[in-house]
Amino acid sequence: MEQHRPLHELFAGSWIDEAGSAPGVDLGTWIGEDEENRAWELLGRARAFLKTEGVTPGSAPEAFEALYIAEGSDWFWWLGSDQDSGRDAEFDDLFRTHLRNVYRARGATPPEELDTHIVPRSMLWTHVAPVHRIQPGDRLSVRTHCPGLVEWSVDGEPARSSAVTSVGGVMAGASRYQLTLGPFPESAAELHFRFECRHEGCPGTELCCDPRFHTVRIAEAS
Repeated sequence: MEQHRPLHELFAGSWIDEAGSAPGVDLGTWIGEDEENRAWELLGRARAFLKTEGVTPGSAPEAFEALYIAEGSDWFWWLGSDQDSGRDAEFDDLFRTHLRNVYRARGATPPEELDTHIVPRSMLWTHVAPVHRIQPGDRLSVRTHCPGLVEWSVDGEPARSSAVTSVGGVMAGASRYQLTLGPFPESAAELHFRFECRHEGCPGTELCCDPRFHTVRIAEAS
């Protein structure tokens, strides 16, 4: 049988370059951006958990199956700004679900950090379905059925006013208007806003006419 020379150095690389990277193969598509690095940290802690449990793929197959699924490279491919699936938030949710299943398979409660999404979202606030908390990096879209102004401020700073704009045309005789706020500074803690209806002929008794301020906390999931 032919003998092969031992390899003492093996270059780590990839078949694809990260968009905008220098020539040559690297792992930038899968690691290096904040979203990617956070996902690796969560994955590493899940694997460390199984190590502390003292289990093996043979003794805990369900836990390791969930771990192996989460180790698939495609999760990290879509994280960060170098690649975009159009459904990154859904991949984020699925990735963290598989990590939760690692802990659940061992009868343990998944860490609360797995409730915090990795990919920033655009959260939708309406008068009938208000949002009370968003995570850092998220945007908040305030949607109404009336034209008007949104008066808003962050952490007590001077208030600003912005008009909602028409979106999506008219459906079933109802117009929709929207204003998207954010993302906010990392130090931001609370967003305060209220909507001033400018609809002609409004009786002043509808939900949109409530003059009170609404508060949305900007905080990590607990």
